Amino acid sequence: MEKNKNNKSGFTLLELLVVVLIIGILAAIALPQYKKAVAKAELAQIISLTSTIKESAERYYLLKSTYGKIKDLDVLINDPNIICNISTSDGYIECANKNFNILYYLRNSNAYGWSVCYASTDNKNSARANACKDFFKGRSGTIRSDNISSNCNPLITSKCYWVAGYIYF
Repeated sequence: MEKNKNNKSGFTLLELLVVVLIIGILAAIALPQYKKAVAKAELAQIISLTSTIKESAERYYLLKSTYGKIKDLDVLINDPNIICNISTSDGYIECANKNFNILYYLRNSNAYGWSVCYASTDNKNSARANACKDFFKGRSGTIRSDNISSNCNPLITSKCYWVAGYIYF
């Protein structure tokens, strides 16, 4: 008896196209959520470092009646992509990377308690812009102003979205 030689196993072109379509739809849903999660995590790292520096600077201020410099504080910045600075003349702490910049104003400034979050985007609805907005909303802060600007910081070279408001962290 002869077996049927036309029995072929495998997928049809239509079945493969349906699978590719389903994968494309899932990727279209997942990618924006992934970008949002990455932006929030990156901003959270800078906020945490800024908060640590603020606490250390306040302790230093109690001892020396000045805020000093980053090297004077007991803070370790172990990410080479993050740059932090304390401006004693203007009274703020600034931490930044290529996507975000956080300013926190200290007691010796006229803007004590104010913060500014800069995000490297020219879209107010982007994942980075929303991460800056959530920075205030998540801490019961009040957003006083927001705008797109071309004057951000040395690490953010393109246009940026900034949010300013009153918050303690």
